[in-house]
Amino acid sequence: MDISINGLNKGFHTAGSRKKVLTDLHLELKNPCIFALMGPNGSGKTTLLKILATLILPDSGEVRFNGKDLVKDGAFIRKIAGFVMDAEHSFYQMLTLEENLKFFGGLRGVSGSDCERRTRELADDFGIGGFLGEKAAHCSSGTMQKAAFVRALLHEPSVLLVDEFEKSLDEDSQSRITRRLKNLKETKGTTALCVTHDRRWAKDHADAAGTIAGGRIEK
Repeated sequence: MDISINGLNKGFHTAGSRKKVLTDLHLELKNPCIFALMGPNGSGKTTLLKILATLILPDSGEVRFNGKDLVKDGAFIRKIAGFVMDAEHSFYQMLTLEENLKFFGGLRGVSGSDCERRTRELADDFGIGGFLGEKAAHCSSGTMQKAAFVRALLHEPSVLLVDEFEKSLDEDSQSRITRRLKNLKETKGTTALCVTHDRRWAKDHADAAGTIAGGRIEK
């Protein structure tokens, strides 16, 4: 899945003024690839991922997935994109992991036996199969981060957006997920855009990398 971003702008109103976060941002990702996105806190990394996931709209500029416009074809984008977002605040705490994943799978059009099979296969692959019956509120932050990966992959997306790749994960878990990302790229042609603070990981495992500075991406 090719992603083309041209002249992207986004700002937010804060304390009576407007702060620009993304300024005339350009990025071209050619399918398949793993792209590492870096930058200091508050530089706009998460804002960019939220725009690509259609959770928020840009102020101006153009984003296309294989030629499909992000604003006009949002339903298409949501079908082909998976978003690994903040696990701590994006699961229903009093539901079990399995109940959460079935719910979110249904929202993505995966239901019934297919959802149950995918949930168990992915949970086992990410090493959390034994926690499916636990309430989200009782699971560790690392388990929840892995559950966020499972949730993002339930509908077999061709684009994967990962916010803070290494958050709450030990080295073994990071290695397991890195292997999964590479396998998805090689076997499914997945394009992955991963926010990370680990420059070594970006150098060793990403096909390309860039840093957001001043609202733009510098490679």
